[in-house]
Amino acid sequence: MSNYTKEFLSESINGKSINITATGTSTQTIHLTPISSDIIDEVWLYASNTTAFDVTFNLLYGGTDFTTDILFEGVIEAYAGSVLVCPGLIAKGNGTTGFSIYGNSPTLSGVNVFGYVNRIS
Repeated sequence: MSNYTKEFLSESINGKSINITATGTSTQTIHLTPISSDIIDEVWLYASNTTAFDVTFNLLYGGTDFTTDILFEGVIEAYAGSVLVCPGLIAKGNGTTGFSIYGNSPTLSGVNVFGYVNRIS
């Protein structure tokens, strides 16, 4: 029988939002799954924009390649509130490394990412 727990994102402190400061082509880790291939994370992520200007946000899923790893690339409108950017997608390690999820904004933005994982082991 599987165990099911709700967990904070690995880079969040007690559920606090993660301010995205990676710009240009750099990336910032949002979540890293455990290494084990027997543990599955169902990932729910939301982004918000706290500035008076629309900003671009990129969510990279599983790697840092801006061509193949982009899951979400879009504009988070000014004062938009919470925008769902990862709707419960599955991620897991491969037994050697964890699965990484990264954020980026082409310019320093004010985008905050928050969410949780449903961990199944």
